[in-house]
Amino acid sequence: MREFHKLGNVVKWPVKSNKPKANPDSKLWCDFHGYYGHRAHDCVALRREIQTLIKKGNLSEFTKHSTHDRREQTPARQPPPPPHHKVISFIAGWSDVCGATYSQAKRIARDANLHVTQANVQVNNITRVYFDEQDKGTKREPQYDSLVISIPIENCLIKRVLVDNGSAENIMMLTTLKQMGLAESDMLKRTTTLVGFSGETKRTMGEIALPIYAQGVNLLQKFVIIDYDSTYNIIHGRPWIHDLKVIPSTYHQVIKFSTPWGVQEIHGDQATARECYKTCLKSSIIREESKKPVIAVSGPEKLVEVDLSTGDKRVLMGEDLSPTIESNLVDFLTSRLDDFAWEHERK
Repeated sequence: MREFHKLGNVVKWPVKSNKPKANPDSKLWCDFHGYYGHRAHDCVALRREIQTLIKKGNLSEFTKHSTHDRREQTPARQPPPPPHHKVISFIAGWSDVCGATYSQAKRIARDANLHVTQANVQVNNITRVYFDEQDKGTKREPQYDSLVISIPIENCLIKRVLVDNGSAENIMMLTTLKQMGLAESDMLKRTTTLVGFSGETKRTMGEIALPIYAQGVNLLQKFVIIDYDSTYNIIHGRPWIHDLKVIPSTYHQVIKFSTPWGVQEIHGDQATARECYKTCLKSSIIREESKKPVIAVSGPEKLVEVDLSTGDKRVLMGEDLSPTIESNLVDFLTSRLDDFAWEHERK
């Protein structure tokens, strides 16, 4: 209270009460009001006045330590993105968590009901991530587009990256790896089998770990490499989504995730997503056409005139016919001469 008296009229002192002091021996004395009834550290009016004085810049000698603590808790600024040296314009598989074989996957699925963990976080430290209609922006409607983004990987800006929470692996096409300036020798020769929705399988060529830069967050991720002519350069599966704690929304065409400097967003490219979908459909039609059996068609055969048994009728037959077939055809036509129009009558 001595500091309050030093401030003088800066402090908004409460109006003194004219009522007689009751129970002067009571310990419930408030220095701020100057009468009995409650203690100073329980005085609500005193707390409000202290907050007001701090906002005005007073009592700074008592707030230096707390201000320093707040500065230490202030999130650092988002680091700048790495330079891009290059711009590179539903699959399931094994993972380190879900197992590489059927028996491992079966055991993990059985144990899933036995081991339940609870996140060890404080509610006050949770950054809330939410979506609203403003996140949609100027999207074309109606839309059922997939979520396709562009993201820096290993100092290359990779476009046509599909965010797919139905994929158990991060997948990179072999052509993308080569366009990034990497070679097959940079891969770890560890192959496995990817299983698609309809049961089709695809063997991987190996795997490679590369850093992914997402709005200030550098995250090292493993990619499996496949030699496949895909419309996408890369597929970001559940490993990247879960490790970065990404929340994707195809409806809003955006992904959001928490960082030390707040909630960050990466918006999808709706036009690229539709172009990829169109290319994917065209490729599937070409593959279906290539599976159809091809009927060999030879050029026109040489014909020769053949006399029928009547002597005045002639027909053209292929010269490559065997004598037996030719004889049978002559007998057939001779027996049915009246069934054919041999001459054209003009009216």
